[in-house]
Amino acid sequence: MSLIKQMRQETSFSEGEQQIAEYLLKNPWEDLTIKQLAERTYTSNATIIRMCRRLGYEGFRPFKVDFIKEMEADKYLVESVNYAQPFHGKAGTYDIIRNIGTLYKESVDLILKSVKERDILEAGRLILNARRVYIYAIGDSMITARAFANRLTKLDIYPIMAYEFNEDGAVSYSISKEDCIIFLSYSLGASNFMKSFRMIKKSTQSSMSPWS
Repeated sequence: MSLIKQMRQETSFSEGEQQIAEYLLKNPWEDLTIKQLAERTYTSNATIIRMCRRLGYEGFRPFKVDFIKEMEADKYLVESVNYAQPFHGKAGTYDIIRNIGTLYKESVDLILKSVKERDILEAGRLILNARRVYIYAIGDSMITARAFANRLTKLDIYPIMAYEFNEDGAVSYSISKEDCIIFLSYSLGASNFMKSFRMIKKSTQSSMSPWS
């Protein structure tokens, strides 16, 4: 069993030893001496030594070396994170950082599993062959849209941000069949975009491609 798992699951800890273990797990990157740790946890040097020995170490120094090594490696382990509430009010700084990192990684992994290669190739083809590229995004999606637009610019493609300066109405009427339109939203059929979508469909006088 790993050291960290032992610290989390050890049932023979005294109340003071449990307090020390919990403090270290919540604040792993604080470089504390044994005296400082005792002060932070309102325990004693002797209690810290007893905890270390219970975990199989002769003293605090060898325990600290292995603890830091394991915590460094543990940063990259993926655990299940609640998307609705990635951390709770009593979570330590380390747990918050780690959970948010895991959340982003799991989101990317989920996208990679759900997106088909042929769809990516088709989207790329439409963008490269389009006369103009329009991007519709608002709120948080605008951050992603701007990052994507920046990457397109480096490929010598200069997209038009349709919602910039509230010009989406005029922009939507100027779109033609030769253009590529990208809608970025957390929800399919977002009400904010339906008016623009109807205007685009009317201006092109045709059904739109699923990638348009």
